[in-house]
Amino acid sequence: MLVKVAVLPAGTPFETLYSNVDALAIHSWHSLLRRTVDWTRPLEIGYGALEATTQWLEAGDALVWTVRLMQV
Repeated sequence: MLVKVAVLPAGTPFETLYSNVDALAIHSWHSLLRRTVDWTRPLEIGYGALEATTQWLEAGDALVWTVRLMQV
């Protein structure tokens, strides 16, 4: 049985956070989060905060994302 709960310190590298789950699990989790974030509108992310998204692609699919950084 895999560990179901883990507590990691702040600043833990991204690779460590996701090393025990596959792409489908990450996408499923992010799909739930997308209910609270409207990615079609400008999104301001505060200092020290993190937002993430995923897009599931089938073989041969392609996707282009555009990120615009604004100075505050």
